[in-house]
Amino acid sequence: MNQNVHIIGAATAFGQPRLGVDLGPDALRYAGLTKMLKELGLSVTDKGNIKGNFEVEAERHNIKNDDNLLNYDAVKDFNNILAGAVDSSVSSGAFPLILGGDHSLAI
Repeated sequence: MNQNVHIIGAATAFGQPRLGVDLGPDALRYAGLTKMLKELGLSVTDKGNIKGNFEVEAERHNIKNDDNLLNYDAVKDFNNILAGAVDSSVSSGAFPLILGGDHSLAI
């Protein structure tokens, strides 16, 4: 494993209707993730959470396409920003450790 780790928070809940999954990155930080990684001898840089201005609908009846995808545009835009952050980490020689959020960030 690469000795340089970039933590990237992907605090997203756009792809599903339940509240709270977007708290995952901060909960892992609060639980001591960075300290644990450093104790393993890794160099850790926390890049914070992905930021953006995303319009989302929390209700399932607001699905806007035939594929049953909730907040498609917000999910797509968020993942494009996340992809840029991951690319930046990889380009700098670091291992991007993504903390989520809902499953839509796997795109």
